[in-house]
Amino acid sequence: MKLYPINKFVVIEPIEEKNQSSILLPEGFVSKSETKLYKTVTVSKGSEIPEGHLVVVLTNMINKINCEGTTYLTVPESAIIGYFAGI
Repeated sequence: MKLYPINKFVVIEPIEEKNQSSILLPEGFVSKSETKLYKTVTVSKGSEIPEGHLVVVLTNMINKINCEGTTYLTVPESAIIGYFAGI
């Protein structure tokens, strides 16, 4: 089953982050970053955000939807700060 967003929403998926930091963090550390990189999967009709691009998203605006064992992440277009083209 595929989720088709409407009303200027975008379906996103997390990307694998390559942590090349050599700094040791305490157990249970939670990053307080307000933005994160995601990949667009499906966009609503008429969206200016292209499918398959990396986008910078405000993490507090992400919605989780569970349906038939699959978890979808959606975000309103207004929570996308920008996207990277040509990557």
